[in-house]
Amino acid sequence: MKKYLAFESIAAHGNVKSFEFTELSTGEKAVKIATKDGAWIEFTGKDGHLGGVDFTSEKILVVPVYFNETHSVYFRLEFYEDADSKAHADMAMGVLPGFVVNIELALSSLDLNSLFLRRTPGRLKNTSTGTPVKAEKLSKFIFRIPASNDVHIIYVGQPYITDESPEHNIPSVPFVDKLGQWKMKDWKGKTKDFDELKANYEKWVNEDLPPMASSVYGGDISENFGASGYFRTHNQDGVWYLIDPDGYKFYSIGVDCVGTHMAGPVDSIEGLFEELPEYDGKFKDAWNSRRRDGRREFCFNAKNLISLYGDNWQDIWEKLTAKRLKHWGFNTVANWSMRGFGKRNGIPYVIETPFPYTENSIFRDFPDVFSPEYAKSADECAKFLEEYKDDKFLIGYFLRNEPNWAFGDYNIAHMMINSDKDTYSRREFIKYLKEKYSDDIAKLNSEWNVNLECFDDLIKPFTTELSENANKDTRAFTKKLIHKYVEVPSVACKKIDANHMNLGLRWAWIASDDFYEGSEYMDVFSINCYQKSPNPKEIERVSRMSGGKPVMIGEFHAGALDVGLPANALQGVADQSERGYFYSYYMENGAIIPELVGCHYFQYNDQAVTGRFDGENLNIGLVDVCGKPYYDMVEKIIETNKAIYDIRGGKKNPTERKAKEAIREGF
Repeated sequence: MKKYLAFESIAAHGNVKSFEFTELSTGEKAVKIATKDGAWIEFTGKDGHLGGVDFTSEKILVVPVYFNETHSVYFRLEFYEDADSKAHADMAMGVLPGFVVNIELALSSLDLNSLFLRRTPGRLKNTSTGTPVKAEKLSKFIFRIPASNDVHIIYVGQPYITDESPEHNIPSVPFVDKLGQWKMKDWKGKTKDFDELKANYEKWVNEDLPPMASSVYGGDISENFGASGYFRTHNQDGVWYLIDPDGYKFYSIGVDCVGTHMAGPVDSIEGLFEELPEYDGKFKDAWNSRRRDGRREFCFNAKNLISLYGDNWQDIWEKLTAKRLKHWGFNTVANWSMRGFGKRNGIPYVIETPFPYTENSIFRDFPDVFSPEYAKSADECAKFLEEYKDDKFLIGYFLRNEPNWAFGDYNIAHMMINSDKDTYSRREFIKYLKEKYSDDIAKLNSEWNVNLECFDDLIKPFTTELSENANKDTRAFTKKLIHKYVEVPSVACKKIDANHMNLGLRWAWIASDDFYEGSEYMDVFSINCYQKSPNPKEIERVSRMSGGKPVMIGEFHAGALDVGLPANALQGVADQSERGYFYSYYMENGAIIPELVGCHYFQYNDQAVTGRFDGENLNIGLVDVCGKPYYDMVEKIIETNKAIYDIRGGKKNPTERKAKEAIREGF
């Protein structure tokens, strides 16, 4: 049964151009909001009763939305226990344009124990960040509409709560054409038909593209520091470098996700595709059924190549792509790329090892790091490096990418004792407290302002609000947890492969100084940095806080809406030419930062129009779904990559030309 939040009396807040009550095409009540700078509507109450509805009585919140823009939109659902507090749970939801989409949120997810929420039809990427809240304590719910580059019109249906998932009636109106392009939009460079696709590939395959690099590994041959046979780090007069196996200075210029596949789910949204081939037919290699959740995914990049080259499609693609990367001046095949691509084509590369796990996690994907299971899992994961340990083209390995538990400054030890799980790490914490308080429970009770009978009472869920001293203790042990998290797989990997560098964990950002724990096991400290350019002061601090390690940026990008994707990027710019200027400014100004030893662009291919596995559908590729390079961007990439060593060595100044920005659209 649907229980609707009181709707008629609400108003829109923010810079609203117009606001009126209306209906959706489904007959549901709605408000129509026109805004350019962003707006929101809110429902208030207390003790879990918002808009006249008890949020503790049902399981799911549903908000129907509709808009018909030339881009997707991400909405934010914010939940507050205290209406006057800044602390809240923040759920960001991307949505496709052109039809009514039911935004569905399980209220149990307000505990923030999952960073990425389950996709439902019509919805794109969604994340949960902020502060965990309880449904029975809610006092305010805000539905927020983001700013846009132009005035956009959004229909927000009347929210309701229910005990079962709503129907998702996705229309059978082709959204994606036979080549994988957005059917509802035209743009400069759109491939008209299969004949044009064929003619393009014939030209590209036969095109003469000489490699830019003059050395085997793409290093700077102006000075030699002695061949060691493998990549290593070197500091010269306060400036960090990588040194290639032949002894030359090496600055890592990479691109992520070099591969044939950029697939997206099709289940429950089959009607959005003009054509989907049979699963077991000629195009079976374009289907991906390896997902743990059983969802089918389809890749139009692969389908187009199979249409042209049959069984030889992967070899054709690989030769063409290797030729392009070398000509464009990339000397690194970066993370998540096709296995063996770098080695086969003589391009240095990086890899990411499998990361150990335990059946019982502490918070999100943070494992029980003090358990024998974690150590055993780490040893098993490290075996992945056996086949790589003697490869001279391997720069090094990342331990993992963007841990979910690190999307915020969370007190992991507090999360641990707040749960009902009896873990090895929890018992290690109790041991830590016994030692600190001399096995005197009275001392702990006094410091924590509690009344425990014994230390082992902490095996049961500890829901009491932390005192200042209790917070210090849990924070101190959180450092120990993170240190163990890094130490165990690092030691296991080095036992298998002593030749290659440990490149760290590719943090999404440094939300806490606790993230520097375990840095002594790394050769390079890695972060992903979605800014306009690397900040020299921030990079210097990262290096200093990690014990003086060199720093590598694993991801950055920019996108635009002048082509066939409904979302631009985490950094939006005006058009494809401005994407080139963005790349040049980012890379060239990064190259003069002494601690930085490389930057990797994310990514080689554009993402799927209807979203990849998690819903990202961004214009961030160097090539589109039909294999066509964004030449306006690539032209600047070539100029920059050719100049990097002169810029790094002080022979040339980095560009001062910044890209023309655009507001981020979609998610």
